[in-house]
Amino acid sequence: ATKPILDMASYRDSLRARLNPTTSVLSLAYEGAKAHPKRVLFAEGEEEVVLRAAIAFKEGGYGTPVLVGREDVYDNLRALGIQ
Repeated sequence: ATKPILDMASYRDSLRARLNPTTSVLSLAYEGAKAHPKRVLFAEGEEEVVLRAAIAFKEGGYGTPVLVGREDVYDNLRALGIQ
């Protein structure tokens, strides 16, 4: 019997799942988050690590980040190259 040909993304996902079982569980969670994007509150928005997490969250397609912080949040975002 011949096996169906997988696209490259599916093939990569199957390899990751075989190497690390946790990966398959996490990828299900990521897919669910992308399918139902939400607004998520990021406290301490003036911290660079929080800003980077919020940027990654948005770019990953998981939803809309809502930053909470002092007024210098905008300056910090500009410093990271985000307008």
